[in-house]
Order: sequence, then structure tokens, then C-alpha cells
Amino acid sequence: MGKKLFADTFVIFYSKPDECWVAHSLRTDQFGTGDCVVDAFVDGMKAVDSVCEIARRDRSVEIFHDAPNELFEIAKNAKPLPKEVYEIAHKILYGDWPEQIQPRFEVAHSVSFVRKRMEKVG
Repeated sequence: MGKKLFADTFVIFYSKPDECWVAHSLRTDQFGTGDCVVDAFVDGMKAVDSVCEIARRDRSVEIFHDAPNELFEIAKNAKPLPKEVYEIAHKILYGDWPEQIQPRFEVAHSVSFVRKRMEKVG
């Protein structure tokens, strides 16, 4: 059986109580955190990939669980995460980014982002 296309959407925002960036999957209710937008997004994608891998081995594991409604509300007003930032996060996740370069983007904590992620899985 061939690979299937898996589409997900992340909302990325700064959590003042946690003092970190959060990248939360709207389709799987998985999330990641980090000191910057890129680190949070990489951590969030890693969490989703881990759940997908577990589900691949154990078909009783459900992947899809909607995130809480408040996150969908944040996503409605979020700015699109630039494609270039997504590409850097994707390369870091899969080991295609040089370790010697640490991308750090200065972002106002009042801004939230949304980004669709498409992957072939299975």
C-alpha cells in the first residue's frame, strides 16, 4: 500500500503563563514548546509524528482529536507562518539543517501564526 497524504494545521502562539512558544496541532491535539517559534514548531511536528508512528504500529490508537475550541479561535486571527520558516523547521525536524546554524527569529509575543502541514505517511 502506498503512502497517504496527511494534512494538519498548527497554531503557534506565545504562552505567557508558560513563558514559551507553543505549536498546537488542531487535528491531533498534540503540541510542542520552545524558546522560539521554530523550536516550538519542530517540537510540535515531532509530537504528531510520534503519535502517527505509534498508530501505524497499533491500529487501535486514534490519531485525530480536535484541539480545544480556544485554539481554533486563536487560529482565526493568526497570521500565516511564512513558508520559509516552515521549510527551516521541516529541515531541522528531519536532520537536513546544519547543526552549526541556529535560526532564531525575533517575534513579538502578541503575534500568533497558523501553518498547514502536508506530509506523506504510511
